[in-house]
Amino acid sequence: MIQVSDIDSKEKALNAGEAGALFGITGDAMYKRAKRGMAPFHKLGRKVYFFESELIGHIRQI
Repeated sequence: MIQVSDIDSKEKALNAGEAGALFGITGDAMYKRAKRGMAPFHKLGRKVYFFESELIGHIRQI
């Protein structure tokens, strides 16, 4: 599991559209993957955020 200290404090939080663009999918598809537990995400209120380093780390573990 990735710890908060592993994330660069200067790393920008990505929205679903930006995160999806990294993988060539839509923002809606990225939301679905997060909801199904297929992608790491963070939620603040109703907003969902992704970090590129966590997404890449998750892919490497598969």
